[in-house]
Amino acid sequence: MLQRVEAGTKTINDLYVLRIREFPDETAKEFVEALLRKELGIKKPSPQLLDAFLRIIGIPIPYFLQILVRESLTEKERRGEKKLSEGIIEAAYQNGVLACYNRTYFEHYYERIEDYYEQELAEIAKALLSELAQIGRLSKKELWDLFMQKTQGKGNEDDFSYLLSDLENDFYIVHDATDDRYRFATKVLQDWWLRYHTA
Repeated sequence: MLQRVEAGTKTINDLYVLRIREFPDETAKEFVEALLRKELGIKKPSPQLLDAFLRIIGIPIPYFLQILVRESLTEKERRGEKKLSEGIIEAAYQNGVLACYNRTYFEHYYERIEDYYEQELAEIAKALLSELAQIGRLSKKELWDLFMQKTQGKGNEDDFSYLLSDLENDFYIVHDATDDRYRFATKVLQDWWLRYHTA
């Protein structure tokens, strides 16, 4: 985006880049365990229960884990159950975390594309993300083909490169070096995009 506001890298060379990353799995489990201890008084949740939280949420971002734990407790109370189960956590994810009343947690991901990307590139970005949400993983070549389709063959490599960089820097997508493909940065964002922003 710097290029679009005519601010080169010299403008921010003195800034330190701080990347906020997901928890390692063991830290994530400790985090969930602490939340459950505080909210339910569960002194030692089973390893299977902790694994379920991580499997269902995907990449363990603390913010998303907090939402899932809160929704799981709500779902447990709604059902009148005494104990949490994997089924309750899964239902909490589908019917709570991704529910329309929680759209405020994620809608800014959609809205900021229109706010910060040029109009044509905003539409292309949304199309790329919708395709990625449905398919799961796409190569750079596949994304390029879609980019060219959306620009009716008039796109250029610089715009495409900047668009991919922006989507990565804005935490929509990541490049997975293991198979040289792009995917959504988090399972939650992919599932949310799939539910609300694909036809």
